Amino acid sequence: LTDRNPEDGSVRLRNGSFEQDTFCWDIPRKSMGKVSSEQASDGRQALKLVDRDPNRGSNIHSTAIPIKPGNFVLAGDFFPVSGKGIGIYVKFYNADDKMINETDKRNYIKSIGRLGGYEKKWQQFSFPFQCPEGTVKAKVWIHSYNNSLVSGYLDNLQLHSAPPPK
Repeated sequence: LTDRNPEDGSVRLRNGSFEQDTFCWDIPRKSMGKVSSEQASDGRQALKLVDRDPNRGSNIHSTAIPIKPGNFVLAGDFFPVSGKGIGIYVKFYNADDKMINETDKRNYIKSIGRLGGYEKKWQQFSFPFQCPEGTVKAKVWIHSYNNSLVSGYLDNLQLHSAPPPK
C-alpha cells in the first residue's frame, strides 16, 4: 500500500494526491469527507473535509501502511476555508493488529498536528512523528475535533523517513 524508495528506504503514502479517488482511503458516507475536484494543489482532485456538526468530528483513514519504528514526517498541502481543528493523527499497530498509541485519561490519542484557518490559499504543512517500538503498520487518521466547525482541502499527502529530532 506504499511505495518504498530503494535508495533511502523511506515510505510514501499511496494515493496521497487523491487522483485515484478513494483508492487506499477509507472515507465512509458519514465521514464528513469526500474526494473533490473543486480544489487541487496540483492534479485534478483533493480531499474535501466539511465538519458542520458541533458534537462529532470527521473520520477518514488511510489503509494500513507497512512501517517500522523510527522517525517520520507527514507532509502535504492544505487549503483552509473556515474554522480550526482538523487533527492529523497516525495510529500505530503491532503484529497482533492492536493499536499501540499512548492514550490519555479519556482514551484519546494525541494528534501529530493541527490544521485550520480562513486564508483560502494552498499552504504546505509538515508534521514530525515517531513510530514506537513494536510498530509494524500504521494508518493516517484525519479527524476534526468533536466540537470544531471547520472546512478545507488536503492534497499531496506524503510520508517520509526523517532524521531523529534534535
